Amino acid sequence: MELIFSAMAARGMALEINPGFEECLPGTRLTRMARDFGVAYFCVGSDAHRLSDLASGLDRVQVQLDKLKLGVATFRRRHVVLLDKPRNPGIK
Repeated sequence: MELIFSAMAARGMALEINPGFEECLPGTRLTRMARDFGVAYFCVGSDAHRLSDLASGLDRVQVQLDKLKLGVATFRRRHVVLLDKPRNPGIK
């Protein structure tokens, strides 16, 4: 995983976090590992298969982001846009 997360960090890629059915995917352990290897951007996805499930479980994602002190980003025209100020002191 170190190789993958280091490559993501070097390319400015984001890790997408989905709420899953009972816990976030990836979970806290892998998300923390990504952060520790320099991944600076985290996006939130719903992974919904029905319109009625579109925002389901996003509260779990917010809890995980808060626990790890991470902000949320999106991309517009292939450029990162921070939606929430990153709380990781290593990220500017």
